[in-house]
Amino acid sequence: HAGGLTRRLLVSRDGSLWVATQDGVYCLRPGAAEVVRIGQAGGQKAHTDINALAEAADGSVWVGGGSGLLRVAAGSSEMRPVESRNGAGLGNASVIGLLFDHQQTLWVDTAVTGLHRMSRWDDGQPVSFEHISARHGVVSRPFGGNLMEDRRGRIWTQMYVYDPASDRLEELTAADGADLGTGWFLSRTKTADGRMLFGGSKGMLVVNPEH
Repeated sequence: HAGGLTRRLLVSRDGSLWVATQDGVYCLRPGAAEVVRIGQAGGQKAHTDINALAEAADGSVWVGGGSGLLRVAAGSSEMRPVESRNGAGLGNASVIGLLFDHQQTLWVDTAVTGLHRMSRWDDGQPVSFEHISARHGVVSRPFGGNLMEDRRGRIWTQMYVYDPASDRLEELTAADGADLGTGWFLSRTKTADGRMLFGGSKGMLVVNPEH
């Protein structure tokens, strides 16, 4: 592709490979001979600085970047901005993390105002975002970017853990064993047994949420 640095990869249910880059989103469809750029609906200039990709149960792919949150409908080759209700949008436009949990709730992390939870998605209708980090007094910093869910439904990064059931948000510190130096926002994965791995300047942080 011609997008410069690759930041995220996503293989969707239909076998397509989605590529988030510093200059837009690209896709390699099953059986296609080349990677194509996903355009912006209405002929608008396509968003750049893409940081996050997530697939919903309906096959749509959600895209987060420096200019906000977008959505590519299943089978489409166009991105459309996700509109928010007045006064209920993201606290900051720079999206660095996306996650659909087991209930298909979308979690969004932003560079400055942290973790958000999106209200129910009704196709084409404006949505609302709950400002989780800000409500807990965590301001002027991200939640950690590398959003992952454990088997109890808690949302983790290398910096914080949030439990929706108890509405409890906790910071992970060196006292918890989370001493990995500078955490890399683009370095994380989950193993088959549920452990979560986060990369940082001092090595790798391994989180076993069952312990």
